[in-house]
This record gives sequence, C-alpha cells and structure tokens, in this order.
Amino acid sequence: MKRGLFFLYLLWALGSKNAGAQEVGATWVVPPVLSIDDKFDISPKEDDSRFIGTRGKFRGVFDKTGKAILPVENQDIILMPCGWMVVSKQYGQRLLYNAQAVCMSQPYDNFNAYSNGTALVYKNGLCGLINMQGEELVPVQYEKFRMEENTYVFTGPDGERRLEAPPEIVPPNVKRVEDAKARSTLAGHYLFKGNGQFTTGLLNLKRDTVVPPIYRFEQIHPSGMITATLDGKTFGVIDTRHRTLYSFTAEQLGKWTKSGLLPVRFAKKWALIRFPAGDIVFPFGEYEYIETYDPEKDLFIVSKNKLQGLINLKKKVLLPLEYKHISQYDHVTTQLIDAQDKFGFCYRPTGFIQKPQFKYLRNLNDTLVIVATDSLSGVMNAKTGKYVIPMDRYQIEAIGEYFDSHKPQDWRARTTFERHIHGLYDRRGRLVIPHDTADIVMVPKEKTFWICYQDEDSSKVWEMRDLQGKTLQTMPKKGADLKKIGYFPSLYRYGNGVKTAMKITYKDAQGQEQFYSIISADMQENLRRVQLGKLWGFVDPDGNIVIQPVFEKVEVSKDGYVKVKYQGKWGVLQNPRYDYFEEFEKNIKK
Repeated sequence: MKRGLFFLYLLWALGSKNAGAQEVGATWVVPPVLSIDDKFDISPKEDDSRFIGTRGKFRGVFDKTGKAILPVENQDIILMPCGWMVVSKQYGQRLLYNAQAVCMSQPYDNFNAYSNGTALVYKNGLCGLINMQGEELVPVQYEKFRMEENTYVFTGPDGERRLEAPPEIVPPNVKRVEDAKARSTLAGHYLFKGNGQFTTGLLNLKRDTVVPPIYRFEQIHPSGMITATLDGKTFGVIDTRHRTLYSFTAEQLGKWTKSGLLPVRFAKKWALIRFPAGDIVFPFGEYEYIETYDPEKDLFIVSKNKLQGLINLKKKVLLPLEYKHISQYDHVTTQLIDAQDKFGFCYRPTGFIQKPQFKYLRNLNDTLVIVATDSLSGVMNAKTGKYVIPMDRYQIEAIGEYFDSHKPQDWRARTTFERHIHGLYDRRGRLVIPHDTADIVMVPKEKTFWICYQDEDSSKVWEMRDLQGKTLQTMPKKGADLKKIGYFPSLYRYGNGVKTAMKITYKDAQGQEQFYSIISADMQENLRRVQLGKLWGFVDPDGNIVIQPVFEKVEVSKDGYVKVKYQGKWGVLQNPRYDYFEEFEKNIKK
C-alpha cells in the first residue's frame, strides 16, 4: 500500500466507526466500546463470556458485547466459573450476585459461595443453602454445617439433614482445556485428581475409573506403566489395569527407557529392572548408582567408588568409571568433569573423548564447543577435537551461527574504543569481521552486518558488509540511526558487542517503501507490534501486515486475543494467526 492510499484508508476508517472496526484484518471478540482502563483481562481459556474492567480504583463486569453486567463502582470482584459474582462494595461489605446480576445475598447476614452454583447462607446465627435462582434448597433454620466428601450436612434441634452436593459447573472453554490436559499425559486415558492434595487416578475414554485416585504419579511410560507413591516415601510401579508391577517398597526410582527399563533403589542398593515382567537386568548392589542416560538407546550412567562412567545394556564401557560428573544425554556434546574439577567432553557418535583439561566449556548443544582456560578461549570441533578457532586471549561467545570474539570486559576501566573491540567468526573459523569494531549488528535474513563504531572514534562511518567483507553501504557517524533506513536492532547480547536486527517494511515497490517508526522486539503468538506515525498495528514474522496500524494503543497477543484501543475505546481482537485451543491440543497423545 502506498503512503497516499494508506492515509486515505486511515481517514475513511476514522470517519466510519463500524466499518473501520470490521476492516482491520481481524475479527472483533469485544467491539471497541469500552471506556475503561487497559487493565482488563479476557482469555478464551477461561469463562470469556464475562471479564472485569477497571476505571480508576473501581471495577465492573462486562460481557463480550461490551455491555456492563455490573457497573464500574465496586472495590473488588471475584468471578466464579459457575456464574456467581462475589462483590465488595466497601470494606467489610460483601454481596453475592448470580450470572444475571441479581443480588442473592441481601436477605442474609453472610454467605459462602460454591462452584456448583449453590451458596451457604446465614441469618440470625442460623444457616441454610440457596441456588442461583435464590431458592432455599435447605431452609435457614440449622445451627451447624459441615462437608463430608460430596455431601452437605446441616445439624439442628431436630437432627441432621443431608444433601448431595451438585457437580461443579464448568464453562465450555474451561472444560475443553481441562479435558485436553487430562488427555495429554497418556494416550487413551484421562488423568484426574482425587480428594487428597496430591492424589491422582486414571479414567478410560468412556470415563470409567481404571486406576483409583489414591496415588501420586511420578513418571508415566508411553505404554501405560506408571511409577507412583502412596505416602511420598516409598515407590512402586503400576499399569493402567491397576496391576502392581513392583511393590511399593522402593526408596527411589530413576527414569524410564523407551524399552521399559527402570533403575530401582531398594535397601540402599540400585538395580536395573525390565518391565512389565520385572526381570532384573543389573543386580542390586553391582553399581553404587544407576541412572538412565539415553532412554532411546538404553545407555546408563553408573558409578563405583563415587566415580561415574557410561555403559550400554551389555555392560560395554563407553566412558570409563573415572569422572566426577557426566552431563545428561540431551546435550549434543557430553560434558565430563574429573576429580580435579577439570572439564572435558565426549562426542558419542564418533567416540571422540577430549580429556578434562579446561576451566569451563560452553555451547554444549552444538558440535562446536567453546573451551577456555584461565586466560585463553577457543572453539573446538567435538567430532574430532581439532580447533576451529585457535586459543587466544579474546573471550568467545556463540551468537546464532557465529562466534563473537572480544576482549575480556573490565567494568572498572575507562570506556574506550580499544576496550570494546569485537570480531566475528563463522562456523568454519573464518574471521568474517576482523577485530576493528565495537558493535556488530547482524541482519540474518540479508546475511549482512552493520559495523558500528564507538563514540570515541567519530571519524569513522557505519558500514554494511557482506559475508566476504565487502562494504555494501555506509552511513555518516554523526546522527547515524539504523531505524532511519528501516533496520531495527532487536536482540542485545552484550552492552557493547553483538546484537541482531531485522528489516521490515510494507511490501511496496522499490523506492516507495513505508518504514515503521517502531517494531517491537517481542514476537508473541506469530505477531509483532509495529508503529506507523502515532498508530499501531501488527505484522507477521515476514513483515506482512496482519492487523492494520489504526490503533492508539495495542498490547501483545495473549491466548489468541489482542487488546487494542481504537478511537478512544478499548476492544479485543481475535489473533488470526493463533488459535489457543488448536495450539493447546497439538500435544495431546493419540
């Protein structure tokens, strides 16, 4: 969209409230009619038919059309999922409203509301029970009240009256989230909570109880084997048919492997047991300690004489038992620490072991590992042990696909250009940017870098270079601002060092681009906030307009909803690039 066309559109949008409100690139969940503060919250994962809005120190309740259910004149409001609204008008005064905003508590002295749509009410020292229509399910004539599991018990001069508590009222959105959570742990089953603080059980898809809620589950194997405890002190193994595969006598259990192996500690001795048969693979006491290292390949960390090693299921030694610590398998490169606290590593696919000799290691989630002594740093290929970047007195940090090489920071020293010089290596060890600059701004999409010099060296211009070091563009140092030509530094790694930038514009013809004055650094739910002049909108990761910049204020997308202020009123938009429930249910096991 060209500049002139955009402002014609803007004038039309501002002059036509209803049409403009519908043509912004997203559907209105709440139309822009709310004259309240920006502190309200509405989410599809909750009962989003109502939400609390504030104006100054007072609160009210609104529905999704923007209509006020309760006026903004209350000090505090609690919205209960069943529909109850507990309202504080002033200190010490509490009122109970039903979903239709009818006050249910005025005839009574006090109340206690429940999530099933009932409320315990008190009058003249006596108690009873009402529903959301104000009907007295139990007359207010009893002296005492107590709960026994799911039963209300009222006691009076004539004895007890018992009433089964209705089930909790759960809004459809909340039920959908709870069901998704319950199904996300074990395929074909729902996880559900018992009455105890940590008790858990299982339902099948017909919602029949297959494991009663008397356990605290620890780890669940995909096949349905579960490590659990009854008392938090001893542990056992059960399955989805509620059969006990290992009695609840273990002092500690390790992590499952894919094939059903489990480290078990009993009587202070460790063993490795294969389930569901319960066959002992490594006998109790053969090793001081056993832990699963790689659950896919049945590799285990074991220890003797307080030193660790790595073995496979056939007890073949992959790493000798001579290390104080071996890091877990989720690192690409395994860290090794010896008894003298020296660091080394192992790259298991090639079997290469770098004997511990360094003060520290970094970048273990890569095959290129940063190694360092007290004064030197370098980068080593974990597959071969060969240096990609030789040891030097510069410090090295991994920045995306590059390595930032800079002098050690001394925050007590005077700020000078010399103290902040940086260079940049690629993964082949090639010095893409020599040590002649203070700040480096990377533009990954363009595979270019902006070289930005310190204020002390005002004679130099800023330069854009390509990967071969060729200067593509320059900018005078005086008044230089990358934003003026569409680049927006977004992720600062160090105070004076390497950061990344992006360039996002309208998809206009060359020479007619419309640049934003602000692009937010945060990308939330596939949207990024942008400002054009004084108005805000949203773009996708590629810079395409998603929601037009016609709003005075916007907030980041949350749970698929976007709060915006349009023509002085607040409203809520549906994020067209994010569905909360769809994202939530992606992880459900089939």
